[in-house]
Amino acid sequence: MEVTQGAPFESFGLSEATMRAVRNKHYTISTPVQAGCIPPMLAGKDVIAKAPTGTGKTMAFGIPIIEHIEPGSEETEAVILAPTRELAMQAGVNPNTMQKALSELERSGLVMAQRTSGRVVTEDMDMIGEVRNNLAREQVHEFFVRMQELGYNRQEIMHLLEKEGEHE
Repeated sequence: MEVTQGAPFESFGLSEATMRAVRNKHYTISTPVQAGCIPPMLAGKDVIAKAPTGTGKTMAFGIPIIEHIEPGSEETEAVILAPTRELAMQAGVNPNTMQKALSELERSGLVMAQRTSGRVVTEDMDMIGEVRNNLAREQVHEFFVRMQELGYNRQEIMHLLEKEGEHE
């Protein structure tokens, strides 16, 4: 579904706390990506969106997450896959600094950092598994291509992998 115009934030039925935060930023009308994401996500639907940098994707996904979070819950309530470079740009830090911070959070078990070119927010563990498997397959394919560029054939690559696996 393509949404080409925004809608008033007031029309989304957001909590007073969220509306206060939106008003404090002097926002009244959402961007098209926000208008396309916020209502279905508030209704509990999974959403996949693609839009250029600077069009409001962070708020489009962030507002429904904030609206659904249950304080004190120990359950995973959302999974967010976001480009490190974009997160760094929004935070005003170097991408390497952001990557180090994400690595620390990952070691502490608070996040799972994975390179991706978009955002997916869902509680659907099957979808998350599928995305992770697709990313893994992509990485394996790229690895094989690089190794073949170095002159290794498939059998030699598999032998190296088996040998390396024995050392871990």
